Amino acid sequence: MVEKETIAEQIVGEAYTEVKKLVKQYASEDLPVLLVGETGTGKELLARLYMEENVRKGKKLTGSCAEITETLLRSEIFGHVKGSFTDAKANREGKLATCDKGILFLDELGKASKEFQAAILRVTEQNSFSPVGSDVEKKSNAIIIAATSNLPNIEEDLKNRFDCLLIPPLWVYDIPLIAEKILGKPLKESIIKELMSKKYPGNVRDLLRVCKRLKMERGEEIFSASPYRREHHHFDYGRFRFEYELWLEYIQPILDEYHVKELKYDIGRRMGRNHDRPIKTRDTVVTMSHAPWSSTNREGLERHDIVDSILRLRDGGECDVARLVEGLREYIERGWLSYFLDYLNKRVNKLPGFERVEVPDITHLFEPSLEEARKHFEVIYLKHQIKTCEGDIGKAAEKLDMTEKNLRQKLYRARKKTRNLESQF
Repeated sequence: MVEKETIAEQIVGEAYTEVKKLVKQYASEDLPVLLVGETGTGKELLARLYMEENVRKGKKLTGSCAEITETLLRSEIFGHVKGSFTDAKANREGKLATCDKGILFLDELGKASKEFQAAILRVTEQNSFSPVGSDVEKKSNAIIIAATSNLPNIEEDLKNRFDCLLIPPLWVYDIPLIAEKILGKPLKESIIKELMSKKYPGNVRDLLRVCKRLKMERGEEIFSASPYRREHHHFDYGRFRFEYELWLEYIQPILDEYHVKELKYDIGRRMGRNHDRPIKTRDTVVTMSHAPWSSTNREGLERHDIVDSILRLRDGGECDVARLVEGLREYIERGWLSYFLDYLNKRVNKLPGFERVEVPDITHLFEPSLEEARKHFEVIYLKHQIKTCEGDIGKAAEKLDMTEKNLRQKLYRARKKTRNLESQF
């Protein structure tokens, strides 16, 4: 007899490893959690995992905030008394009362009204609620967990009552494992490459549809006798969370306000790379270590112009939104979004070291190696140090109790090292 899979075993993929651990920890500590992720990322499955790992003895129920009207939603969650609205022919006990000392999962809480969210806030703070059409206060010791695909729509006070858990979109390196899980058999390498080349706006749900259609159209020819040998790529959940929080706070509200639906945060293939690897543009090679966005792209739009536009809109100003969106689209398509969000973070938080260092044209270096790029930026950095030392030599000598001779010897050694590095180019 084949053993039934646990919910944790049904959730596969490197990107979900850390998420599953966190869900289990929240469940074991009996903490309320808000699952935040795009459609098709498995929020409901993770909520079921939370319920499975939690030791509460009461009932564990689910309510959707997206499928029904406000009145029916309130009736379903809080219950109602006879005659409170049309068709209320008898008293009804809501899910909050039913799952007392249990768990209530509210799906798509961000689509509920502010009034409903305020009522849920009262439950989380005081464990009390009132049925529709009644002034009588009832108590419920149920713990509430929730999910949303639109975090900005959650009221700030209610958001602060939850631990927000960000769920990654579909990661390209997880596609082989998830696809084989869906179809139940190893796939041919050509089929894996075909699946990895597609885009999935609906994430895992979209991949599920594509896999089933592929099996329907091509039958058994898509399967292989041996498992696909996939390279291991580490998913940096901490890095993802840092990026996604910036996106949700500064960029998503602009896209929502101007109804830009086709542009989404995309982890793409970036999480499988060394984040500090140089990237080649038409004009230069840059790394975030020394030269954040000092060059311009092919349309002549500077990277910092987009950040200025984002901050201007946030402060109630105006800008060319179409140009802003086009710039963001280019960064996503070229895999530059991580670097751009780093730059945005430095501007917003005014981090130390935010000094622009001009990068000369080195287009003669076609796809330079990482070591060559590091040497090049070391030259730039040393030149910058020399210029600073020459400008403040008197003050530095007095402050550091060093003689002018010692400082000039230091400058000589720096110049010599610079000449040696430049000779390699």
